Amino acid sequence: MSRGKGRPVLAAALLSAVAFAPDGRLAVSAGDDRTVRLWDLVNGQEARVLRAESDIRSVMFSNDGRQVVAQGRVLTLDRAAALERLTEAQRRMEADVPRRDPRGRRSEDITPLSLPMLA
Repeated sequence: MSRGKGRPVLAAALLSAVAFAPDGRLAVSAGDDRTVRLWDLVNGQEARVLRAESDIRSVMFSNDGRQVVAQGRVLTLDRAAALERLTEAQRRMEADVPRRDPRGRRSEDITPLSLPMLA
């Protein structure tokens, strides 16, 4: 592998796990230096380095290749897609909020029991 302008990356840590994305364009590695490294296999360069608080012994890609699971922690690679999914989930959640309670009162007119209404 190389980093930057074709300079080779020296292996300073022993690898504990390696996984390849379903499309074969990316690889992820974990080392005993507590890093998770994402590799772009098309250009042979290190794309990202993530530091962990503990040793990483397992890594894998999700079936769609958009996420990496490292030691049980999910890392999202496609941030724009993740934001889009979160925005859509929030929109659906807001659409499902009832606009009126069982007595027919609008949600804007209801005061939580812990907060008295001021006259």
